[in-house]
Amino acid sequence: MSGKLAHNMTLTTVNAGMLDTPAQYTGFKNRIINGDMRINQRAISAQVPLASGVYLADRWFYNANQSTRFNAVGATTSTLDGFSNYLSFTSVGTFSPAAGDWQCEEQVIEGFNIADFGWGTVNAKAVTLSFRINSSLTGTFSGAIVNGGTTRSYPFTFSIPVANTWTTISVTIAGDTTGTWATDNTAGLRVRFNLGTGTTYLGTAGSWAGTQYFGVTGSVNVSGTSGATFYITGVQLEKGSTATSFDYRDYGRELIMCQRYLPVLDFAGGNAQSVLIGQANATTSCIYTVIFPVQTRTPPTSVSLTTAQFNCVTAAGGLSAISAIGFNSGSIFGSAFSVTTSGLVGGNASALYANTNAAKILWNGCEL
Repeated sequence: MSGKLAHNMTLTTVNAGMLDTPAQYTGFKNRIINGDMRINQRAISAQVPLASGVYLADRWFYNANQSTRFNAVGATTSTLDGFSNYLSFTSVGTFSPAAGDWQCEEQVIEGFNIADFGWGTVNAKAVTLSFRINSSLTGTFSGAIVNGGTTRSYPFTFSIPVANTWTTISVTIAGDTTGTWATDNTAGLRVRFNLGTGTTYLGTAGSWAGTQYFGVTGSVNVSGTSGATFYITGVQLEKGSTATSFDYRDYGRELIMCQRYLPVLDFAGGNAQSVLIGQANATTSCIYTVIFPVQTRTPPTSVSLTTAQFNCVTAAGGLSAISAIGFNSGSIFGSAFSVTTSGLVGGNASALYANTNAAKILWNGCEL
């Protein structure tokens, strides 16, 4: 089956009938969150160069010991039928990984969301990983399914037969009957797509191993070709041995799922917008309390905002610039933070104003 894309590109289906197979069950079919890369609360765009730990879209981060090997763009607008966004990687120069190097795009799935897999028991269930992939390179690529503690790995391969062409891939993984697989709010399972890794972290495809891997020995090293591209979207991990159609959840529900790991207050509604009411505890400080729209996985540990994007209302009714922000406390329900400004009266109320359409407040520390 194929569908025409822009620039005369063709979507190739590797597993015949995969896209048309109806789901055999309802509920939380796709355990990947933001598999179609639509949600980008951090508003990450071009990363030149891409640094390790950067989230290019919600839940998806670059896990590497290299920080100069790729340029990347998060939530790139897609021409692929059925998917509005994808993640984009472009290699910088030519890099041959040393034995202990690793580079991958990764999502960590919470243990609560894989508990029914039964992994680590005799009742372990098979799962199927499917995704859409596009690269300027061809050949055998790889990735790995890894447990939260990185002590169990299942390396897998997939083939891209035609360059610059969207290809649909599915890989079935036998359930792991041994090892430790978290079933609580800690890291349960890691899904990795290898971008260039050394021999220490490459294994044999198609079997479980008691160590940490990022991919398969001999697979394509994307960072080894200057200017090579690697695009991915439509990632789905589901229980069973057959890939079914992508689980399109409505935008609001997907956003709520992302906010469990990254609470954000986004004030894109307009300039000079009153966003929070707090209380001044001194002439130069005001404390604000926020109730999160969704209970978070764990309490946040810090808060961030761009000070130039906000002002405080002074006692005289004017606006005063913010010079600093401080994290006061946090729980899974909300957080208190303080800002440093001027012109306040201790004990009086003060509004926090957004002065740009890009203004937002982010709480960190809830991700896996």
